[in-house]
Amino acid sequence: MALLCFLSRVFLGTVLLSSCVTAAIQYCHKDELVNLCLGMATAKNETSGGTDLFVTLGYEGSATKGWMAIGIGEQMAGALMFLMISDQQKNAVLSVRTTDGHFQPQMAPDRTPVAEILSTNSQTDVWQEYAFVCYACDEWATFNPSEKNQPLIWARGLDQTFKTAALDARIRQHDHYSLFWADMTAGTFSSGDAAIPPKLDRSKGSFGASDFGNPSGTSGSDVDPGFTVARAHGLLLGLAFMVLFPAGAVVLSTGYTKAFEAHVALQIVASVSTFGGIALVAWPILKNDGFERLLRGHPVFGTVLLVLLGAQIFLGWWHHRSFVTLRRKTAPTYVHRWNGRLLLILGTVNTAVGIVFAKEKTAAKLIWGTLAAVEAIVFLIVVPELSRRKGEQSFVLRARQEPNTEERGHLLDTSRLQE
Repeated sequence: MALLCFLSRVFLGTVLLSSCVTAAIQYCHKDELVNLCLGMATAKNETSGGTDLFVTLGYEGSATKGWMAIGIGEQMAGALMFLMISDQQKNAVLSVRTTDGHFQPQMAPDRTPVAEILSTNSQTDVWQEYAFVCYACDEWATFNPSEKNQPLIWARGLDQTFKTAALDARIRQHDHYSLFWADMTAGTFSSGDAAIPPKLDRSKGSFGASDFGNPSGTSGSDVDPGFTVARAHGLLLGLAFMVLFPAGAVVLSTGYTKAFEAHVALQIVASVSTFGGIALVAWPILKNDGFERLLRGHPVFGTVLLVLLGAQIFLGWWHHRSFVTLRRKTAPTYVHRWNGRLLLILGTVNTAVGIVFAKEKTAAKLIWGTLAAVEAIVFLIVVPELSRRKGEQSFVLRARQEPNTEERGHLLDTSRLQE
């Protein structure tokens, strides 16, 4: 493979004197925060027998810091990633990486194709442009040069500073990212033409590529990445804090004869759902040395909830033990009650934070809004009414079971007995 790549580079050097090929696939994304364009072309490599991928990547950013990445695949897990890393001396390196999930991408030279920078062009202080080639790129499982709806991702971290642009430099989590699709059949050239990096034309925007799938007009992948581990995490935590925990609290106000048993059962299921949902994301993150990801807002919020939940379980046991012994409410009762209310409020809020953090679609936000509205109505209107009726029933029951004051007076009047 090394010899084939060397021969490919020699062949490439003989044609670099020609003019650049205009990209047949171009993807551009521009808004108030991001401005990037990339052109792509593929060609059959006569030496290696594989398909080479040529990319020109341009973006708005500094030449002295930050990183920009393109990935082949619809998510980080299993994607082939090309990271352009710039240091304070305006040096740039192309690092080829992959990962098994939403973790720190790692170099894997024994598995990934060979790639190299062809040219570097910093047109201005804020616009950077790089051209690179990936040799025999079709050997990677997520890339198909014949695919009319090839999923790709881009991500960036433009504020990170690197003293030295190292291939294995550790990167912080991206500040922006997105998913797009390309019709790879539109970018196929003969080997002689495609060995030139495609030329960007930002005035034309995107062609042969789309933010919304189906760049070729054919039926293909949907923009939704499917049921991921992150979504399983969100589902379990949302189910716990917006359905199971509230239901466990409400059942105590119903007057149901088995209310306590139902309360305990629901809280156990909710707690298992919570711990399971947290383990789904926390264990892989820690396993892949991603501790810094747990220091962001949503994970920190979740850690606070986890501590409160542990305290709630202990307070529930303490309250029950005291109540069985004394047959009355004690301090643990009130602390358990108010800590539970705090848990429900914070859990509902953090579910919303997680939805925003994951950039979920409108449907997820509507589901959260509906459940939050139902939860508010239940606890502000339904539960007080149930508690009132439960209190009235208890009063009537006690009145029936206990004699009134006059009757007790007659029973305690010993003079009548003497009479």
